[in-house]
Amino acid sequence: MPKFSIIIPTYNRKDLLREQSLKSLLNQTLKDFEVIVVNDGGEDVSDVIEEYKNKGLNIKYLTYKENKGPSYARNRGIEIAEGEWIGFLDDDDEYLEDALEVFNKHLFNDEHKIKCAIGQAIKKIYDQEIILPPDKEVKLVNRKKALYWILKWWLTPGNWIVEKIFLRRLGGFDENISVGEDLEFGLRIFSNVDFRKECVIIPQPVYIHYLKNIFDKNLNRLEKGIKDYFYILEKHKEKLKENKCLNYFYYRIGTLYEGAGYRKEAVKYFILSFTYFPLQSLIRILMLFLPISLILNLESLFLKLKIKFVK
Repeated sequence: MPKFSIIIPTYNRKDLLREQSLKSLLNQTLKDFEVIVVNDGGEDVSDVIEEYKNKGLNIKYLTYKENKGPSYARNRGIEIAEGEWIGFLDDDDEYLEDALEVFNKHLFNDEHKIKCAIGQAIKKIYDQEIILPPDKEVKLVNRKKALYWILKWWLTPGNWIVEKIFLRRLGGFDENISVGEDLEFGLRIFSNVDFRKECVIIPQPVYIHYLKNIFDKNLNRLEKGIKDYFYILEKHKEKLKENKCLNYFYYRIGTLYEGAGYRKEAVKYFILSFTYFPLQSLIRILMLFLPISLILNLESLFLKLKIKFVK
C-alpha cells in the first residue's frame, strides 16, 4: 500500500498535464505514492498516461464521457485511493520536487493524531511570485487566521495532505458546487478537526499554483460562482459568524458580483465587509466606476506591491 495517493482531475489540458503536474510527480524525491488521474469528460489523455507509466509512475486512470466538475472527479479518485494520505494536484499546477518528502516529515506528532497537513504555496501570475501564507502569518497561526487563509484563497487542495479515513468520513468534496469547492472543502475540514492537535502547518512551500489574470472573465462561471457562494454561505454561516469571518466572505461575494458586472450588488457586499476591510472594500468600490484601461494599470501596480486583496 502506498503512503500517498495524489489525485489529479483533468479536463482538456493535455499538454499541461504532461508538462506540469505529472512531470512534477515524476521528479519527487519521495517515491512511495500512487497517482490517480481522473479525466473529467475531456479529450483523451491515455497516451500521456502510458508515457508516464513507462517512465515509472504508478498511475491509475479513470475516464468518463460527461464533464461533471472537479468535485465529482476528485471524489471518484478518493473512492479508489489506496494511500494512507491523500493529496490533490490540479493538472496545470506543480508540486515542488521535495513536496511529499516534506509532508511525510510532518505527519506525526507525539499522539499520532494528525488528520491534515498544510504547506505554503508559491502563487505565480505572469512574472510575479508570492509565497502564501506569508512567513510571518505562519509563525503566528491560530484557528481564526487559518480560516482567513481559506477565504483569501491562500489554501487550495494542492496545499493539503489529508488522512484518507478522515476524508472519506467527511464525504470528500461537495458535488453540489463547482466554483469555490476547494474553499468549502477547507471550511468543512476545519470544522471537524481539533486545530491545535490534529492539523500541522508547515512553514515551507510545497506547491506551485499558477494564477490567471483576474480580469480574464468567464461570465457563465462567475454567474455560477455567485450561486455556489450563496450555497456555501448557507452551509457555513454559523461557523463563519462564530469565528468572525463572515465579513470577509461577503467581500468574496462582492468580488464575484464585480466580475460579473453587477455593480449595485457588488457595492452592497463590499459595504457589508467594510467594517473589517475598509481599505480593500473602498478601493474595490472605486474600481467599479473606473475605466477598464485604468483598472488594468492598477492591477499591474497591485501585483508589484503584492496588495493582499488581489486574488
